[in-house]
Amino acid sequence: MNPLFIFTHVPRTAGTSLRVVAEQSLGKDRIHAIYGEDINDPVTTLMGLNLNKIDLIRGHIAFGLHEHIDRECKYIALVRDPLERVYSLFRYVRTHPGHHLYEATEGMSFQAFVESGVTAEANNGQCRQLAGLDGEFVQEPYAKPEHTPYGGNCHSVLLKAIANISYHYAWVANTRNFDRHLHYFIRKWQWRVVGESRTVVNVSGAGKQARDLPLEVRQTVWHYNQQDYRLVQKYTKGGAQWLP
Repeated sequence: MNPLFIFTHVPRTAGTSLRVVAEQSLGKDRIHAIYGEDINDPVTTLMGLNLNKIDLIRGHIAFGLHEHIDRECKYIALVRDPLERVYSLFRYVRTHPGHHLYEATEGMSFQAFVESGVTAEANNGQCRQLAGLDGEFVQEPYAKPEHTPYGGNCHSVLLKAIANISYHYAWVANTRNFDRHLHYFIRKWQWRVVGESRTVVNVSGAGKQARDLPLEVRQTVWHYNQQDYRLVQKYTKGGAQWLP
């Protein structure tokens, strides 16, 4: 039996595309999603589930859910260029009035959004999530991270994320290589293919617009996301992280 896969979906990293492929490969009834308010208590959403009939858990959840599951688990994740990702996040928030950050970001420029601390997602959010700093990303506006204050670039968070990936992740890839490496993953773990498998990376086309932002703005994003830049660089050089 394959392990139970847990997709730690970092916001704005082609998660919708992976969902489509997973549903094609596994079937919707074999997937459990954790989003919205459920991310604040993901363990509770597992109560009553027969996890032997689930192949994939996905959601905006931090590393660590496996500690509450009595079954072999492997994690998967996608990472993305921090400038593109944070800019895509800002655009998504400002174009979705139902988003929990919409009112808190009213009238903000992109640079102000990054500097504000309105969400820890804009400050090494990828490292925070993969390091397992539960409650330090995506949840409430103006959350107060306990382990790493907003604006920090704590190297230990990067090291923790890398350690978790090394020991617990079956696959980590950059969104730019998503399609090619996803097909390798499907073959490696023998996911069955239901119908025609197609991938369309849904990252909102923010990349070019982000790269055209003024230098001062791009430098601000770098200042607040230095560890995320190092994380993404690490898993871009080799294309993808694979565990035996």
